[in-house]
Amino acid sequence: MCIRDRYEVGNLADNLAAAQGKKTLHILIFGKKGSFNTMFSTDNNKAIQPYHVEDDKDLTSFKPFYSVVNDDEWVVFDLRPIRTALKKGNLKGSNLEMEKLLTGFDLLVLFSPVTGNKFIH
Repeated sequence: MCIRDRYEVGNLADNLAAAQGKKTLHILIFGKKGSFNTMFSTDNNKAIQPYHVEDDKDLTSFKPFYSVVNDDEWVVFDLRPIRTALKKGNLKGSNLEMEKLLTGFDLLVLFSPVTGNKFIH
């Protein structure tokens, strides 16, 4: 699957499984709130920055999912029934980004808090 010109190892896994007559399970995992490492500095006071998914422009298409999850919860969404509804034409208000998500992943895992890796000095 390609999201914004980024290719994932899932393509290779899918092709290898199909060649053996098997299926794959594609899982997208990301955090909702916490911190991340900017990698701009090895000083942890500068590198570790607050994070909230609502401020992440690349993940706005996931808002229907993360908006129903509290900041301190973990949740797994099974996207396969939603994908089936999309294919049958029963899903209203879908957009291209959402269709890519639904056709490219089977499960969506949201968790919080996330923590940025710290540099060891």
